[in-house]
Amino acid sequence: MLSSCTKETVSTPPSQQSSLTSHDALQPGEIVTAMPIPATIFVKRFIDDAVDETAQFNGYSFEVQIDGDFIATTKTGETFTGKWRYDAETNRVIIRITGTLALDDLNGNWRVKLVTDQRIVLARPGPDTLVFGVSEIN
Repeated sequence: MLSSCTKETVSTPPSQQSSLTSHDALQPGEIVTAMPIPATIFVKRFIDDAVDETAQFNGYSFEVQIDGDFIATTKTGETFTGKWRYDAETNRVIIRITGTLALDDLNGNWRVKLVTDQRIVLARPGPDTLVFGVSEIN
């Protein structure tokens, strides 16, 4: 009697694979998930026009709420409210927030590259990359 088995390859969905760098690819222990809303997030990495500007977000935290509010709290405790809209059809996040020069840098239409239980990786032309760490899901 002969039998055969097949191997199934599990990989990142094609919509989330395109142009991932080694820093943005699925890391060991991460699980691909849906966009975590509501969530408390923080900036793990921000590359603006190919320049690493992550340090300007030290001490910032962000709350993404179900109603689309995007609340930033700075390291000095100031809070600013903007908007966050995720469009699953186009796989885009649109951020609108002002209050500090750092927050102004986040404004725009971001393509979702990867969403895991630990990170949200976004990109836009520039080349700009924004990686949010997910610290807590409410």
